[in-house]
Amino acid sequence: MPCVNYYSMNIGKRFWSMDNTDINRMFLGYDLGETTQRIADGVFKQLQGYRYGIQLTSFYQTGNFLPHVKMMETKMTDHKLMHWFGLPYGIIRFPRPYDTTTLNYNWQIWETSAFSLYSSETDGIDDESSQLAVEAIFRFLNVAELVTVYTRPGYRTELVAESNIS
Repeated sequence: MPCVNYYSMNIGKRFWSMDNTDINRMFLGYDLGETTQRIADGVFKQLQGYRYGIQLTSFYQTGNFLPHVKMMETKMTDHKLMHWFGLPYGIIRFPRPYDTTTLNYNWQIWETSAFSLYSSETDGIDDESSQLAVEAIFRFLNVAELVTVYTRPGYRTELVAESNIS
């Protein structure tokens, strides 16, 4: 699924353009709720039942970031799977109460190994980090035996608790 909130893409907004709500804070969703709740409900119904889920994520803070993969700690996760991406870092996030309404968290709760993949840029496209993200996804899919494609060797991923970084 390339983008859920494509209405905001061409007007430079991060959130739903009609009421400025964050669709990623609406999961599981509610089929009789507000527009963003109904969108989240429809998306989540389509995404349930998969073994793996990879979300290409934009970061809400400004700054320069190293490409990395992040996984929520829900006691239903296998953090070793982050090594399959071959990125320099895998971040383990211990959820806060507001994380319980995100796609990544709910995927985990509903038994999908869910990953958030971050590249260096949020406001534009960085060719180098974008290429690294694409290669990381293909490396993961190769190791999971879902595709067979040549990928260059990746990094030896170091797993770090998010609480230990700044």
